[in-house]
Amino acid sequence: MEFRIWELGVLLVGLGFLFVCINLAFVIKTLDNTVRRVEGIVEESSRDIGDIIENVAGITTSVNMIIGSVTKIAGLVSGAKIVSELKKNKNSRRD
Repeated sequence: MEFRIWELGVLLVGLGFLFVCINLAFVIKTLDNTVRRVEGIVEESSRDIGDIIENVAGITTSVNMIIGSVTKIAGLVSGAKIVSELKKNKNSRRD
């Protein structure tokens, strides 16, 4: 029984292809299980996710109101500092 080197190469390539296909099947099976678990989690949590999305608008409005209030307060404090410094400068000129 004789064989040539290229025949051995073809055999090794075939075995390599078989090995890759088997590992690819395991990867696809694991991916399928992962996707099914994610779908299950999303189905179980869909109501909670919907509630969160609905509340985001309210949270954004509250944050905008707080930022507006803080901006107004900062403006008042800044204005009070300017008036205070003007009074100090006015008093120092009289002395």
